[in-house]
Amino acid sequence: MSGQITLPDLREALMERQGMVQVQPIFDVETGKVVFHEVLLRLMDIRGEEMFPKDFLPTAVSANLLPEIDLLTLHLLEEQMQVLKKPPPTKLSINVSRRTLAYKPYLDKLKQASWEPLLPSLMFEVKTNDIGQDIEALRALKGLKGAGICLCVDYQKGGAAVVKLAKQLGFDYIKIDAVSVSLKYTETELKQVQAACDEARRDGLKIIFERVEALRDLRTARKYNPHKMQGYFFAHPSLLFSRLEVDFKKYA
Repeated sequence: MSGQITLPDLREALMERQGMVQVQPIFDVETGKVVFHEVLLRLMDIRGEEMFPKDFLPTAVSANLLPEIDLLTLHLLEEQMQVLKKPPPTKLSINVSRRTLAYKPYLDKLKQASWEPLLPSLMFEVKTNDIGQDIEALRALKGLKGAGICLCVDYQKGGAAVVKLAKQLGFDYIKIDAVSVSLKYTETELKQVQAACDEARRDGLKIIFERVEALRDLRTARKYNPHKMQGYFFAHPSLLFSRLEVDFKKYA
């Protein structure tokens, strides 16, 4: 698809559940094994062509439809797990917005009996700008943590202060965009990334580098000694769970 989806078409896609979920493996740097899969939503346009987040997220954000986007992801993931008829082979990482954490239909969905056995297999990713901003969202985070769900802060900015807040809120992981570190961040922002990683190690948070799309990004990520990595360099998103292993030693 070329260009952004229109708001009417987005509303129709959400109402008709016109989409699918794919999964991308997250590898443990020490063992090379897959330890998570990130769940990624793909919508379908009226021609049945796949739409990527860049095609629909801007429209969803401007129309305050992120909670509906996140809820559709849950619905489609549930359908896929029912087809497989067995629990996922690894934990699953799911992106959620601050508004979603205060969205009753989403929270009610997680309380359904069909989701109870899956909750300990989930990790929710919340963006830096979304943590600590909303009382209802904070309550929801505590409830999710109590249900056995892991929490990951999707780092955007803020340095060590963000990690300290994430630790106070019970977060387990910090995820950093390798392409941004490789190509986009200023010297000051790179120092903040280093400070965030140092603080994460002191506080016991595991570090994940995502969007490792080229050898350049892998070498960049290596400088920060992450615990886990993911990206197109290792594996593209797929409908199937991955059994790949990565020999990180050959990239040392």
